[in-house]
Amino acid sequence: FPIPASPHISIGNALDMDWNDVLPSSDATIVCGNPPFVGSRMATAEQKAEQERIWRGNKRQGTLDYVTNWFKLAAEYADHTYIRIAFVATNSITQGEQPATLWAELWRHGMEIDFAHRTFAWTSEAKGRAAVHVVIIGFSATPKPPTRPLWEYPRVNGPGVRVDAKQINPYLADAPNAVIGSRQSPLVRGVPPMRFGSMPRDGGYLSNISQAEADHIRATDKIAAKYLRRLIGAEELLNGATRYCLWLVGADPSDIASSTTLHDRLSSVRDLRLASKAASTRGAAATPGLFVQQAQPLSRYLAVPRVSSESRKYLPTAFFDPDVIASDALLTVAGADNLLFGVLSSAVFTAWNRTVSGRLKSDMRVSQEITYNNFPWLTTDDTFGPQIHSAAQRVLDVRSEFPDATLSALYSPLSMPPALVEAHAQLDRQVLKAYGIKPNATEVEVVSAVFERYQGLSSPLLNGGG
Repeated sequence: FPIPASPHISIGNALDMDWNDVLPSSDATIVCGNPPFVGSRMATAEQKAEQERIWRGNKRQGTLDYVTNWFKLAAEYADHTYIRIAFVATNSITQGEQPATLWAELWRHGMEIDFAHRTFAWTSEAKGRAAVHVVIIGFSATPKPPTRPLWEYPRVNGPGVRVDAKQINPYLADAPNAVIGSRQSPLVRGVPPMRFGSMPRDGGYLSNISQAEADHIRATDKIAAKYLRRLIGAEELLNGATRYCLWLVGADPSDIASSTTLHDRLSSVRDLRLASKAASTRGAAATPGLFVQQAQPLSRYLAVPRVSSESRKYLPTAFFDPDVIASDALLTVAGADNLLFGVLSSAVFTAWNRTVSGRLKSDMRVSQEITYNNFPWLTTDDTFGPQIHSAAQRVLDVRSEFPDATLSALYSPLSMPPALVEAHAQLDRQVLKAYGIKPNATEVEVVSAVFERYQGLSSPLLNGGG
């Protein structure tokens, strides 16, 4: 900047133009740009209308970021040509559900990735510059060399490290051209399902009871006290906050009628739900003593936060008994054993999750339908199962040596105890060995190996491309 004056600059909205009117594709060599960084939920009404027109007939277009419109138009423009294309784009187009929708269209025009930069922090020299996490993707229908350059960023604000990839897939991994769709059950038979916790939608009258309030209820209302249960959400799991709820599943109606605490709180829940604009919430006013969605495990379960900080090397999880109620800020795996906990707590799963799952800002989301259900889990009859089970138990044992430390503190890169660092390193060695990955593998190499295993187990219907 500034761009020198030129007689060949066309000013206008690239989404409204016929690109061939600007320059016939037969005369073009390269298309490059930095389209607007607008997430699917942040688009204006005008931008949504543009996207609906460009992706006409595609039922999934509403999940796509605005930048994908340039990818689609560029692929149409370059179809049956040797035009090369490269865009800076929001990194979310390589995560979650977006790759499957975007690349189904790009593959239709013969496009494959020539080079890429995985997620890094982007700053522009322009006025009002953006400070976001982005990727750069170069693609075309041209024949590909034996290897393609792929840059990974161990630190999003640090320098890129180039690796030579055999193939770069839609998640910017050196792996087969597979796209991860939503699965309703785990890919591997026998793996316990992951579910959302229970959703209260109660204004906090049932689900947000402090320690002091719980103590008061125990002292003044013995009937209501019978129904007090500890409740955990992400805040309680990670930061050790104490919270209680009134869990009235199967409660005796006479208890509710004779308890002032229960009567008053349920009346408030009923009034709140009746005032809701949502028909489903108004319907739930008929049962004010119950959470609107109940999914409490009936056996010991593993609690998993739905969002975890990008700075953590491992996903912090913990086991709980069924009398501890999990809110919908958590995901739960009833019947999880040390083998599943060990793999879920490894750098292998973190690499997979960081690659295929969506993000909340830069933090990692965990999705049961995409991340968990599509992961190629080990089973109890796996040869390496006993070693992973033992290493996972060592992680739990070391954690128990710090009873006053929160999971957030235990898994902070600044305060993680050396003994826990070593326990996780040993667990990683066992999990890497089980997946046939060398001990010093980079994240790109780890993801490549997991994708290979995924492709071997998944249905061909979930795969695409050439």
